[in-house]
Amino acid sequence: MFAPKFGRYAAPLALIAVLGGCAGQQSAGGSIPTVAAPLSQHRPSHGSWMKPALRGVSLLYVSDSFNQVVDVYTYPNLKPAGQLTGFGSPAGECTDKSGDVWIADANGAVYEYAHGSTNPIVSLLTDMNHPSDCAVNPRNGDLAVANGNTQVLLFHTGSSSPSIYSDANFSQTAFLGYDNSGNLFVDGMDSSNRFFWYAELPAGSQTFTDISLNYGNFPQLQSPGGIHWDGTHMAISDTQSTIYQTLGSNVVSTTAISTTCAFDFALVKSRRAPLVAPDQCTGGGVVDTFAYPGGGSPIKQITSGLNTPYGAVVSR
Repeated sequence: MFAPKFGRYAAPLALIAVLGGCAGQQSAGGSIPTVAAPLSQHRPSHGSWMKPALRGVSLLYVSDSFNQVVDVYTYPNLKPAGQLTGFGSPAGECTDKSGDVWIADANGAVYEYAHGSTNPIVSLLTDMNHPSDCAVNPRNGDLAVANGNTQVLLFHTGSSSPSIYSDANFSQTAFLGYDNSGNLFVDGMDSSNRFFWYAELPAGSQTFTDISLNYGNFPQLQSPGGIHWDGTHMAISDTQSTIYQTLGSNVVSTTAISTTCAFDFALVKSRRAPLVAPDQCTGGGVVDTFAYPGGGSPIKQITSGLNTPYGAVVSR
């Protein structure tokens, strides 16, 4: 069973553990096509729309690990739009340039949904362990998956099977994100499974470069959290109430947000609410939106229907 021990919030995060079954037996919403063609080539039929009126609306996807669903809301208004079901333990999410949403299920698969669709159009099962997060390369559309161990799986555009990259200095890869140049950044726990670890897989490289962050006067990151490019920096969540902005190995600034624990977050090109942070440690679980990089108190909240909100992404 996959039971990460990511710092002081080990118990809530362990809810992305396998909840039963194995990858080959898990289904999300019925019969799902496995990858049989290059990623750039499968564009099957869209499937069922949640609501036809949502075709041109930005949508926020929030994975709820304990409830085994992904809740969908309009963005930035946060009105309920629909729900994706049939998961074992949905975790991190990512989106590509076409607006398709990829959802990592810790039961051993990653599913692709077209924007606004209730039916998955692709599943990736090959060599999956317990995937916890994904990211799409903005340069070429490659899909990277944190595989819940020392590995990152990279599904290159034009290939139906992954290249596997491993760094023995990780005991668990947790979250990952690309910068605008196609360099992949990964965090997780070190080989002792006690401390935060951070590394880069440079574009075109097959070898990780481990990064020891220079914190200056900022406190050190204790637990791995979501990683996203904010247009200037790689932004990393500390899973509590701070997001760190980094350039190379230097922490240059931080954003404080009023959450109890935000393992993952989403950054959106929006003037109204550019930062979305699921918080599974407050009450029954909430999702907050914030100014960025200002942070502070939430602009809006989702406060009902959630249990353990974990991953978030906005699809346009």
